[in-house]
Parts: sequence; C-alpha cells; structure tokens
Amino acid sequence: MCGRYKLTVPYREIVRLYNLTNSVNLRARYNVVQTQDVLTVIDDAETMERRGEMMRWGLVPFWARIPRSVTASSTDWLGQRVQMSGG
Repeated sequence: MCGRYKLTVPYREIVRLYNLTNSVNLRARYNVVQTQDVLTVIDDAETMERRGEMMRWGLVPFWARIPRSVTASSTDWLGQRVQMSGG
C-alpha cells in the first residue's frame, strides 16, 4: 500500500458532514503518510452514533507477527510483550 493525501477540511465541517457526536483534536495536514494517526469515522452499532477516532493508517499483512513500523527495542502490542533483537 502506498500513497499520501492531505486533510485540509476544517474539523467543524467534518462534524457537520458525518454528523459526529464527539470531538477530536485535529489540525490541517498536508502530507499524511502511512504509519501516522489519521481521523477515522466509526459507526457505533450499539449507540447508533458516529464518532471520530484517531487510528494508525497502514496495513499489517496477515502473515506478519508484528507491525513493520516497530523499531523500538521493545513494545506492547496486543497485550503481549514483544522483544526485538537489536542486531
């Protein structure tokens, strides 16, 4: 997956267009790339509301054990402690 996009629509306009029920700290961004947190609109089936959430944009292939973006020596991921070798 490759590509970039820009997000320049004011947040109040996104709230109006998607009828969001919450607020998210959002600013204009002109070079959004994979592995960054981006605004995602979620339909909540239980409450029948739409809300905005910040989520990481990217793809983790089904065969991957950990995300490719992990570069730290250790990280918490899916409730497990994953140790990465530094060599």
